[in-house]
Amino acid sequence: MLLLMPYDKGSEIMNKKELAKKISKTTDSEETEVIAILDAALEEIGNIIKGGDKIKLHGFGAFYTRKYGERKCYNPVTGTIEKIPASVQPVFKAGPKLREKINK
Repeated sequence: MLLLMPYDKGSEIMNKKELAKKISKTTDSEETEVIAILDAALEEIGNIIKGGDKIKLHGFGAFYTRKYGERKCYNPVTGTIEKIPASVQPVFKAGPKLREKINK
């Protein structure tokens, strides 16, 4: 069963450019340099976990993939049973320090 949580309209969503701006202020770096570093880091994370490896960043969390087998589902619109193909999905699991920081 899929449960959808309502979007909290009061919360803000930060995009990559806004994140880069905050990091550039903190590190006294150029915003364009920070964007390039973020792009490179995200590209490498994707490449590494695509290969089946796991990335652990101490105090932050872990990136890895999870395999899901083929399964069947009921389509209420058509009334038919359909197959959902097997897939590999990216996963992020927050580390204990990050969870603790969020829950303070």
